[in-house]
Amino acid sequence: MPGETNLQGPNLAGIIGQPIAAQDDFDYSLAMRDLAARERVWSEALLDRFTAEPETVAPRTSMQFHGIDDPAERADLIAYLRSIPRP
Repeated sequence: MPGETNLQGPNLAGIIGQPIAAQDDFDYSLAMRDLAARERVWSEALLDRFTAEPETVAPRTSMQFHGIDDPAERADLIAYLRSIPRP
């Protein structure tokens, strides 16, 4: 939810079109900071690739998320993320 804090990861409200690894109050891993250096913002295409294979998109990521195989499930997730307003 927008504005929610004390999460395990950064808040994803309004993530599409936003800079990668840029939430001030979150300590990003080196893998995510490296991704931010290569890719400026979270596009829907990048989110699709990342949610399919996080380790491929952000090598050495410390996330405990192994990806979503089903393209329809990823599309639903991205549509949901698109629907959440930025705080």
